[in-house]
Amino acid sequence: MHPFTRTLTRLLMLLAAAMLASCSSTANKPSKEEQANLLGPGASKALRWTKVAGPDFNVYHGFPTPPFQGEVGFYLGGHPSFKAAEGDEKHAGRLGTHKVTWHRKHRPDGSLSQATVFDMGDYWKVHAWVHAYSVADLAVLTRELSAVDLFSKSGPPKRE
Repeated sequence: MHPFTRTLTRLLMLLAAAMLASCSSTANKPSKEEQANLLGPGASKALRWTKVAGPDFNVYHGFPTPPFQGEVGFYLGGHPSFKAAEGDEKHAGRLGTHKVTWHRKHRPDGSLSQATVFDMGDYWKVHAWVHAYSVADLAVLTRELSAVDLFSKSGPPKRE
């Protein structure tokens, strides 16, 4: 088989697998046990959480209650897809106990978003993001995300 054909075949297989995984995933509220173990027993009442389970990863979305606007979220798995854009502003920061580099963008609608990727060890990698409509909300939502037990305590989660 020609190397180009082999590469194209592999790419198509990966694309098909990704499409099937996304089609079978639905957003659910995390279970009470999961909320206690991952998000923490005192998980913020300022955020409503949903979870999308993939074949070897989970994605969590937190939606703030008024007066805050925006979204927080994180991917927890072995293969995050986030790639920083060249024009992103870089900011050294923290997500709980983890030192991170935030990649911030100003969007055409005036909102802000920032994202980071880091390794938690033992397979787990995190891609976390915060989207808000003001710098003040961005700071508040980043603090709320930092308070999630997964980030505020050291060590990777238990592998399911």
